[in-house]
Amino acid sequence: MAQSEHKRQQKLVKKQRRTNDLKKQRNIKLNVSNRELILAAARAPWVGCFVSGEAGMHSVFAIRQTRNGPVASVFLVDSFCLGIKDSFFIRNFDLEAFRDRKKDRETENVAPEHALKLIQDAIAYARGIGFEPSAETDVCKLIFGNTDAAECTTEFVFGKDGKPFYMSGPHDSREKQLRIMQTLTQLGVGNFHFAVGMGSLNESDDHLDYDGDELDEDDYDVENPSEFMHEAESANLEQSKTVDAIDVRPAN
Repeated sequence: MAQSEHKRQQKLVKKQRRTNDLKKQRNIKLNVSNRELILAAARAPWVGCFVSGEAGMHSVFAIRQTRNGPVASVFLVDSFCLGIKDSFFIRNFDLEAFRDRKKDRETENVAPEHALKLIQDAIAYARGIGFEPSAETDVCKLIFGNTDAAECTTEFVFGKDGKPFYMSGPHDSREKQLRIMQTLTQLGVGNFHFAVGMGSLNESDDHLDYDGDELDEDDYDVENPSEFMHEAESANLEQSKTVDAIDVRPAN
């Protein structure tokens, strides 16, 4: 009888150990990095790649269908100046909501190599004028797996009228605006243009809407160039020596 009770206790201990092991594995799966998740997702079938937006600002969606549901890497592309402004990975992508959104905005279904080449070319352009892509870009790009951007023959155009054009976002702080201007002024007199928005200048964080909504003209007020340049000079940027022309409205 005592021996039977001992065996029962041993079975309970083993069962508890197995349960604990499963919990540990589950916690590991819940806590794995985006890098590991994206690498796993890169082997899943494509839902598709989509590009939305216009006027120099585009959102690129790279969506895969995993066993646990759709996932997506999203890239906000500023083709006028900054390249990849933001990028992030969505583990539980709401595909139905996305499809509903596509009905309300112009969205193009593109090949994965097209989407990847757009991202890579945007990075190269921005890097050439002094801007690095957002921190998560390299990790988010892993969703493309073995996609070969060289298979895309499309030649993308960057800048506006042959020059970088910085159009500040609604959440760009004054400090960020001046930091970007500091980089642009290194290009020399007359080699860039910019438009400065007057909304949310006190916001320090750059939270970006992945819908790719373009800014309306009402989001901008005419910035006083002399006041802005005075502030730039006070930050030791010396833009007054290098800025030739200032655009104060969004590009048409």
